[in-house]
Amino acid sequence: MRAEDAERVHEASLRILDEIGVRLEHDGIVERVLAAGARPGKGPHDVRLPPAMVRDHLALAPRRVELAGRDGTTTTLEPGSETVFWTTPVLYLWTGTERRPVTSDEVLTWDAIYAAIARAAGVEAKLVHVPSALIAALVPDRGASLLGDKAHGSVFDNAKLRRLVPGFEARVSFAEGIARSIAWFDADPARRVVSPVANDNIERVLAAWGRAWDGLPGGGPR
Repeated sequence: MRAEDAERVHEASLRILDEIGVRLEHDGIVERVLAAGARPGKGPHDVRLPPAMVRDHLALAPRRVELAGRDGTTTTLEPGSETVFWTTPVLYLWTGTERRPVTSDEVLTWDAIYAAIARAAGVEAKLVHVPSALIAALVPDRGASLLGDKAHGSVFDNAKLRRLVPGFEARVSFAEGIARSIAWFDADPARRVVSPVANDNIERVLAAWGRAWDGLPGGGPR
């Protein structure tokens, strides 16, 4: 991303935080943010963040962050570094030498996630199960995560977190959250942009998977 484009994104983000704000689902956090200088938003859990407040707190953030992977490797994030793609959950609460994941208590399979997204979009999901190795071979940029973190099933537990914050509860389900996200895109035609690269990659994977079944009894799953 060019420096001028990054600046445009930054200024647009400041405007959105100031005019629309964000929703915080925890009453205690809302109180603390308001006390720090935020303004009330439309709803009881909505807060608007003045640009000066955002800039002040950004100045407090470290300019260099080191991320540790499950395989023992580390990645350093700093101005000018390469983009890092995350897998959920990305938010952790650190206390001393322990970390506590901050997530919901929902346990969702990938099928359930995509089915929920489809329902929120008003359509029925037509799921095609393709080996991760095939996707990685055709779309290397996606392969690293599919053959890494996503290759292992996991359930994130909030037990440690609740020992610190007994009243913690994720109040927005995945289904509700994704419905809100899709509604946000639907509210403005300018936001409804389909990535031709992503679309082409999906079609190439589907075509290759279909060809793998050619000539087999029943034609295989399509």
